[in-house]
Parts: sequence; structure tokens; C-alpha cells
Amino acid sequence: MKPAKLILLVAIILLVSCAPKSGERIRESPAQSENRTNELLRPGLPMNTVREAWGTPDKVEENCYRDECLIVWIYKGSPKMRYLYFEDGILVSWQ
Repeated sequence: MKPAKLILLVAIILLVSCAPKSGERIRESPAQSENRTNELLRPGLPMNTVREAWGTPDKVEENCYRDECLIVWIYKGSPKMRYLYFEDGILVSWQ
């Protein structure tokens, strides 16, 4: 194998190995985060789909009032945190 091809092959392998792993989030600027929220979230998405798009939440809480329980996924970010609300495993709202 020629040295130039070998160098190119090594460079490609290094670039691919630096890519985020499945389920891993890339920290982003506030503007990118806002765009991602508007583009990717919609009511009715199952938890696993949101996890694939957003990664594992930084914190998970369960809020119950009377007979209704909401699972809250919290993503810490700057300048503000994101809260995603799930009922029966389905995204119902976010802020």
C-alpha cells in the first residue's frame, strides 16, 4: 500500500473514532439547542425516540398529582434547562 493511501486510511479511521457514540449528546450553543427543540420535538413521540435524538437526560423526575403521573426529563444546558414531559411513555409537552 502506498504511503499516501495509508495516511488517508489512518486519517479516516481517526475521524470516525472521534464521532459521538450512539445515545451520546453533543453539547451545543443555545441557538442550536433552540433549533433542535423546534425541529425534533412534537407531541406523541415515544421515550425511546426522544432518547435517540437527545441522548440520556441529566435528571429524571416523576411528578404525580391525584391519578396522573408525568415523567420529567431534565437536560441541563446554557443558558437554560430543558424539561420534557412524558405521560405513559409518550411526550406530551416541553419547555
